[in-house]
Amino acid sequence: MTKNRLLLVLLFSIFLFLTSSLNAQSFELLGGSQFYDMWTADVAFSDIDNDGDQDVLLVGNRKVSNLPQTVNYTAVLYENDGNGNFEEIPNTPFLGLEQSAIAFADIDNDNDEDVLITGLDYLFDPYTRLYTNDGSGKFTEVINTPFRDVYSGDVVFADVDDDNDLDVFVSGSIAYGQSDGYTALYLNDGNGIYVEMLNTPFRGGQSSAIDVADIDLDGDIDMIFLGTSEVPGPLTEVYLNDGTGKYSVSTNSIFLQLTSGDVEFSDIDNDGDADLLITGTTDTGLTPYTQLFRNDGTGSFNEIQNSDLFDLKWSNCMFFDFDNDNDQDLLVHGKNASDPDIFNDTGKMTLLLLNDGTGNFTKNEAHPIPPIDFGKSAYADVNGDNLMDIFITGRLLNTPEYYSEIFLNTTIVSSTANIQESNNIELYPNPVSDGFLNVKLNFEQSSEGLISIFDLTGKVVKTENYSANNSELSIDLSGIEVGYYILNLMSKREIYSKKICIVY
Repeated sequence: MTKNRLLLVLLFSIFLFLTSSLNAQSFELLGGSQFYDMWTADVAFSDIDNDGDQDVLLVGNRKVSNLPQTVNYTAVLYENDGNGNFEEIPNTPFLGLEQSAIAFADIDNDNDEDVLITGLDYLFDPYTRLYTNDGSGKFTEVINTPFRDVYSGDVVFADVDDDNDLDVFVSGSIAYGQSDGYTALYLNDGNGIYVEMLNTPFRGGQSSAIDVADIDLDGDIDMIFLGTSEVPGPLTEVYLNDGTGKYSVSTNSIFLQLTSGDVEFSDIDNDGDADLLITGTTDTGLTPYTQLFRNDGTGSFNEIQNSDLFDLKWSNCMFFDFDNDNDQDLLVHGKNASDPDIFNDTGKMTLLLLNDGTGNFTKNEAHPIPPIDFGKSAYADVNGDNLMDIFITGRLLNTPEYYSEIFLNTTIVSSTANIQESNNIELYPNPVSDGFLNVKLNFEQSSEGLISIFDLTGKVVKTENYSANNSELSIDLSGIEVGYYILNLMSKREIYSKKICIVY
């Protein structure tokens, strides 16, 4: 064996080791203490000033003992400079509220993000307030809205009647210390003027969460509710849309009746329908539960057993693709303990779970995000590197008791994590030493397709089209630097992947 061939073998062996170990994705703390630590807060990203980066709004209770309550209860809007550096915007009109919910949406079709906020103020009065954006990030409260004042609930925008504007679901408690809850649907006239839809089947609203999706693939937006109603107490209920915004209770429900948790739709197995995660408690604070369901495409759900998913209450969950491998990963946090004591730290946890693309999730044990309960999280690319970063806020195990921080996504391989190598394509020579890579397709091509080559940051460095009758082609890689890459071949129905190495 020649010296050059030994070098090629050594380099390729190193490459195989590196690409197999690059699945250890991680996050690192943004640092700089840019945000107020809070509990019972909500957080939401939005590009409020149309400058191409994600700003963030944080609304909650700082619970600092030597501060007046008028200061502790706060709403802070932070502007992003595009690199993940945030600066507080002064003199915003937002009320300081705890047990809050935030949702951004362009309610009046003027191409900027407005916001609806609910929560409880320092006098224990609930509020629901709508603010319109002038396009530069300056907000003005809308007066005389029809929204009922609520707290400890949720806000979700969706076009429920297919008229090309954003209607809104609002849920929550209507009076502090009482069990009265409320869930309502408000229809938008297209100009940001809302009217409550009457005679809906929705029940309850206290300690609630809402999500929406077209669960039965009939072209309209359905809704799921989790929370507390006076009768029967904890409630998980699916409401089906008839296409005009009129809802009825689904009779095809297998879910536990839960409250004080979260619901989240996502297509976890890339089959084109909305699957579901629910978390919460069945008995107003005692026993935690987490359930993952697969949708069969008709709105019928079957539970998936997964040992890496812990039962959680006082919880929040969020699907997002954090490793850029085209499937939905999962962040979930809350309390895994069967006790009603909100001041007991036992069982708090934050789980980051990787999806293999088929809906099978595995814990990422090495992530640095702290265990919290009574928290919320949101994701966005805050520094322009095409990776989803995380904002998390909530209550910690130890001092400082409350927390609000951004974790930057430091995944090395973004679009190439969890690569499943395919035998349907052959690459030679590999490593590539003369600048040309031959690709042989060992499957029947019914249509044209695209070959893309990614570097280990997820950047596309080369694309090549292939025709339906071309089973073998040669790709010129002479302009690409020495290194390690992933080749993705996308046909009409499948994506095939192979690792490649370029050496000269």
